[in-house]
Amino acid sequence: MPRPTRPLVTPLVLALLGFGAIVGNYQTSVPLGMSPVVEVGRETPDTTALPVAVGLAETSPAVAASDRATEAGALPSGSGAAPGSAADAERGALTSRSGRDPEVVEAVPVPTPGGPVAAAGAPAVYAVQAGETVPLLAERWTVTVQAIIALNGLTPPYRVSPGQVLRRPPPDPLVQAWLARAGQDLVLPAGAGPEERAFFQQLVPVAQVAQVLTGVPASVTVAQAILESDWGRSRLAREARNYFGIKATARGGTAGVVWLPTWEVVGGQRVMVVAPFRAYATLREGVIDHGWFFVENPRYAAALAVMAEPREFIRRIHAAGYATDPAYSQKLLALLERWGLERYDLPAR
Repeated sequence: MPRPTRPLVTPLVLALLGFGAIVGNYQTSVPLGMSPVVEVGRETPDTTALPVAVGLAETSPAVAASDRATEAGALPSGSGAAPGSAADAERGALTSRSGRDPEVVEAVPVPTPGGPVAAAGAPAVYAVQAGETVPLLAERWTVTVQAIIALNGLTPPYRVSPGQVLRRPPPDPLVQAWLARAGQDLVLPAGAGPEERAFFQQLVPVAQVAQVLTGVPASVTVAQAILESDWGRSRLAREARNYFGIKATARGGTAGVVWLPTWEVVGGQRVMVVAPFRAYATLREGVIDHGWFFVENPRYAAALAVMAEPREFIRRIHAAGYATDPAYSQKLLALLERWGLERYDLPAR
């Protein structure tokens, strides 16, 4: 008798296989609108913002050297790592370690002229443009010239050149406040005539700006402007906006150089000579450069040490050779007394 034929798969087996398929599909797919199952204690990686380099167990000697240079105050120049090193090739110009993670090294692009570049946890750097000077940058950044000099380790005469990279100090709140107040609530001296009143209204505000930036007392600046320019009537003041008789022996002003006749005391005798003088595009530039003149010339270091004492400041710049007139300091002191110019000095820092 022939054997009955068995079915290849029993209904029970089919049912079990179907159930397994359903369970498997549930584990490997997520319906629309539901979140994937994440294992407790682990996080899904966020790939939207990765650091430049993470988890550097060992820092290469080139990177370590860059970090030391940054901590010591060295300026970034191109790449922080040694040229041709692996770190330099991978990350470009290295500056400083991030304050958020001691194992993260951040890359900073080389600054373009006129453009500051800020690195996290480090001062911004700036590439100097043609025609820019330390006092011009100090006014723009609302800091003192001394702050720029100190941060960048500049040496006399503190000149900067196009393309030179400077560290930019953070804005100084006190400088900002005094720059905003310069010339405000101006009290004119008693007995001043119309011409003199106009002179004070023009000179005092910019003299105070110059004091904020350079430290030179505003009273001294105004007194010198009165004496040197004859209340703004001199040819040098009218044509070159030079109210102080500053010569262009070392450099010109913002508008170059003018040659004019002037009186000098030589061997005890007054003689007429033709000399080069600095020329300026604006009175403000000329007054600020007057303050900068004392800062950039080391021979006036003794005067800069007493900037909070205008009368002693006058004696020391005269002793250092600012003017050939033997009575120069007495004339300035008389102007301070006559017009009460010390009222225009800002409080010492």
